Amino acid sequence: MTSAYNCSAPPDSIEPYGDIAGLGVMYSYLITGWMVCVLAFADIQLFTGLALLISGYAMIPKGLSSYHWLLVVQLAWFSSLTHLSMLSFLRNYLVNNPKAMRIRGFFTFPLGAMLMVGFIFTGFFDWERPDNKPSQYTRCHLEGPSMDIKSEVCQFMIIRVLLLVYSYAIRAAKMRLGCDSTLRGKAKGFALHSFQPKLMVRVQRLTRMNSPKTPLKTLAQKENMIETLWHL
Repeated sequence: MTSAYNCSAPPDSIEPYGDIAGLGVMYSYLITGWMVCVLAFADIQLFTGLALLISGYAMIPKGLSSYHWLLVVQLAWFSSLTHLSMLSFLRNYLVNNPKAMRIRGFFTFPLGAMLMVGFIFTGFFDWERPDNKPSQYTRCHLEGPSMDIKSEVCQFMIIRVLLLVYSYAIRAAKMRLGCDSTLRGKAKGFALHSFQPKLMVRVQRLTRMNSPKTPLKTLAQKENMIETLWHL
């Protein structure tokens, strides 16, 4: 951009000025704005889940029905899953900003703990029994007969709790620097040595590499195929 100008003879077109309107500058603005939006959305989901669960726990002594408690837990689970998905997207940002990671972890794990206890409560809601109805108070379910481990409701509750614990544990591990690549490498190695034949058949079908001209002979080629399947 020139430093001389003449007000009586303005230029016919706008001269490029990379320091203000360059492609890299515009990308930086867009990426920063997008990151702020994702952070705001993740925080909204986090506090929405906390508000739902705190309100639900507060209403149990006041006669909250088991049906409404189940809705509270499911809505909070949806908010928690959305928040955890955002954490996966933001893990590089959080690793580079330890203070922000600690603040979010301070609220995230209480949400997971309350959600897990809420799921355990649903193991008592065996509505197929004649003395157990959705309109029954949640507190009466907890003070009634013990949980039937063999019931379908209890088994489904156990699966939910295990999925919840796994999702929080894997997100917590990925927040540590270098742990993501370590987990990925171990999972890839386990798949390579344990499920190699089935994986290779599937990879060859998906990538159209089952031609006789391109046999997968070397270990490096097999690892590349496993890496391809890992990202599918």
